[in-house]
Amino acid sequence: MNKRLVLLSCFLMISVAAYAQYPYKWQIGGTMGIGGTIYTGGGDPTMSMTIGFNKAVQNTKWRWGIEAGIMNQGLVDYFFEDDAPDTFVRPNFEYVGVIADYSLFSKGEGFNIFARGGFAPAHQRDLYVHHSEDRFTALGLIGVGADYYWNKVMITGYISTSGIVTIQVSYGWWFGKRCK
Repeated sequence: MNKRLVLLSCFLMISVAAYAQYPYKWQIGGTMGIGGTIYTGGGDPTMSMTIGFNKAVQNTKWRWGIEAGIMNQGLVDYFFEDDAPDTFVRPNFEYVGVIADYSLFSKGEGFNIFARGGFAPAHQRDLYVHHSEDRFTALGLIGVGADYYWNKVMITGYISTSGIVTIQVSYGWWFGKRCK
């Protein structure tokens, strides 16, 4: 019984490894997302938009990429009285960073589930009631996603060096050169 279980496990691991290739040599595309940002003293809904490029690392489960994006609380409309105290309202981010995806499972030529990690220097604009403050920070990125031919859906978490956490669910289209 144990030998059969070991053989079945080895067969499944070899099968998954054989299918764990990306269907595209390279891709370019973008995503739009919605989620939330949590920071000290509050949180807000957040929208995001990204554009990027990725390239499969030949004969591996990896692909690397470059991504540029913005995260803004565009869904929220704020109104303040003229004599309101100048308190913190929300952060916004613009970033350009490096991304690495690792294929967790792939089936056929069009479906892939992947884990994502990355690092991005970012411009952070903290909005206050009567002014804004600009600073530069770093964002760590971690998430999971799925490719289905030219469609991509992801859940990505971002954390800044100041402890601001953003979670985004995004969908987008990615086009590129297919592997032969």
